[in-house]
Amino acid sequence: LEQQYPRLFPAPAPLLHQPRGVAVLISGFWRFNFPAVESIRRHVTVPLGAQVFVVASGEEGSSGMQEWQAMLKVFGPSLARFEWVRDASLDHLIAELSQTFAVEMYSAAGGWAFTPLTSAGGVSIHALRKIEGALILVEEYEEVRQSRFYWLVFTRLDLVWMAEHPPLSALHSNAVWTLSQEDWHAALPRH
Repeated sequence: LEQQYPRLFPAPAPLLHQPRGVAVLISGFWRFNFPAVESIRRHVTVPLGAQVFVVASGEEGSSGMQEWQAMLKVFGPSLARFEWVRDASLDHLIAELSQTFAVEMYSAAGGWAFTPLTSAGGVSIHALRKIEGALILVEEYEEVRQSRFYWLVFTRLDLVWMAEHPPLSALHSNAVWTLSQEDWHAALPRH
């Protein structure tokens, strides 16, 4: 069963130049752990020669300035964009998604996809919104440079990489590469 959601944003316009390069999208709740983030830099962004796009949320009261500085210290000039967001309230999420039947469908089917809307525990929908936010940052960056990235690589902020990311040349460019049933990593070709 495939569920398609209405696209809230228009499809990206064609750009002047051919796709090139790699963007690493990092998102999640701020659980900054230097060894984890350094492992992303060392085993993902450096071997892939990637630009980094981060969307994170954290404790109430933070402006995100210290968090941005921590990421800049690790990634340096590879950090293309950083955005600090607040997770939406339950009321806001309900209002935003009430235009579709997605909440009702997932509530009936069960599971974690729309937590905290469908159960008290979990933050899946907040994580999905941050992934979408990182993609928006990438698309805005692509508009400025007039070229899409050839690959988008997603990883969670709290994921420790123990080895180098597989060479993208070893991955078929007509598929999305991800760990089976996990949200830790994905490599998406864009052509």
